[in-house]
Amino acid sequence: METFTCITEIRDSFHLSQHTAASPAAALRDHIAALPYDDGAGPFDEELQWLRGINGGNQDVKLVPVGHCKNTWFWLDGAKYQPQYLTYIVKTEVSG
Repeated sequence: METFTCITEIRDSFHLSQHTAASPAAALRDHIAALPYDDGAGPFDEELQWLRGINGGNQDVKLVPVGHCKNTWFWLDGAKYQPQYLTYIVKTEVSG
């Protein structure tokens, strides 16, 4: 298991979380599950169903390595739709 830090920009706010997971995709699923769904700004309807499908493992997760940053991935599908979920996953070294 590795430690991953996930950073998402959505609706002019940032959400950070850290997860111990077997892969970057598993960390992303945990991160999506930890997003605030009750902040009054959404997600609603189709967007909520899409996110639940991701964190439930019912939809594929496509991550693209960020070439100039070692152990860093960008969630491609999160950037394709409106609102955009601009998400980076970074494998984090934890000492101690």
